[in-house]
Amino acid sequence: MKTFKIFLVSIAFSGVLTTSKGEITVTELLDEAQNSIKSAFESGCPEISPYEYAKAETYYKIANEETSKLYLLAGKAAALKSIDWALKAIAKRYGEETDISLKVPFRSLNIHYEVSVKDKKINPAEAKIFSEFEILKEKIENLYTKHALECAPENIAKAEVYLSAVAGIDYQDPETGEMKKIKLKRIDQIIFLNKAKKYIALARQDIYSDKDKDGIPCYQEIEQGTNPNISDLKKEKNIEEKIVKEIKIEKEEKPLKVQARIHFDFNKYNIKREYLPYLNVISRYLKANEDLKVKIIGYTDNIGSKEYNEKLAYKRAKAVRDYLIKMGISPSRIEILGKGKEDYLFDNKNWLNRFTNRRAEFFVMEVKTKEK
Repeated sequence: MKTFKIFLVSIAFSGVLTTSKGEITVTELLDEAQNSIKSAFESGCPEISPYEYAKAETYYKIANEETSKLYLLAGKAAALKSIDWALKAIAKRYGEETDISLKVPFRSLNIHYEVSVKDKKINPAEAKIFSEFEILKEKIENLYTKHALECAPENIAKAEVYLSAVAGIDYQDPETGEMKKIKLKRIDQIIFLNKAKKYIALARQDIYSDKDKDGIPCYQEIEQGTNPNISDLKKEKNIEEKIVKEIKIEKEEKPLKVQARIHFDFNKYNIKREYLPYLNVISRYLKANEDLKVKIIGYTDNIGSKEYNEKLAYKRAKAVRDYLIKMGISPSRIEILGKGKEDYLFDNKNWLNRFTNRRAEFFVMEVKTKEK
């Protein structure tokens, strides 16, 4: 890991634009930002901490753009931001999380476009920028509820940087120590609003994309606990072959048992991650055979009261039903029942037998098509 000059590291975290050695030029800051990004790149940050690395790169681009327009204070502030985020990327690379807000499922952006009601009335352009800023901020926050950080770390980072720049680039006043913002020129605000729109659209595209080509969009894979970058198709294909083999369409129309079941932890009704590929196969099978209806029956072990276990068994069956509905199966095709302490597969003398008894089983309830 690169060792940065002590005085530059200190200003990266404080935002101060001067040191005891005198004022730092924008050229020096741009050089240090470039060096810090290079160190982050060589440390593997684009793969391991892509969100932080993308922010460092984007702030560096803004610093170059503002400097080329001779808006030097904005260039300095953006270069400091670039150094700061490059250091955060490196810190995360080595196991230290520096942005605690990223750990929460829903992230409210701590950026604000400050404009008075009077200014908005006097200046329609200012009002329009404020309005678009608020709309884009809400869109980014909504994308966080769809796992933008996991599915689109680079694009959501770039969207945030450009939108934040519209509100102004913050820095610490070297004379007073007070935190201030450099407000960009209106043309730059409009340009950055458009760039924010672009990266919001790209982030949304990443979120709804099927990265591993297994038929499930990225955000849904994150929600169900599977890896959006590794296809479950091979595993599911083996399960599907087994299910198709076990479902025999008899000549007479009658209920048929599907030899399929999933199991639950003690006193739980949430679906275990390892069974999700199995349920994905069942949902695809039901989609391909619209003449079939399915009955799901929940069971428990022998621990607890009869009344409690009947409710728990029903919740287990309902959890499976809810997942199939989420995968596109009509609720009208699914019947559920909780049996509780009935029809044990094994005695309940040990933990393994009790785990085996805690299950949900699948039954095909209606067959409209008969095999000849």
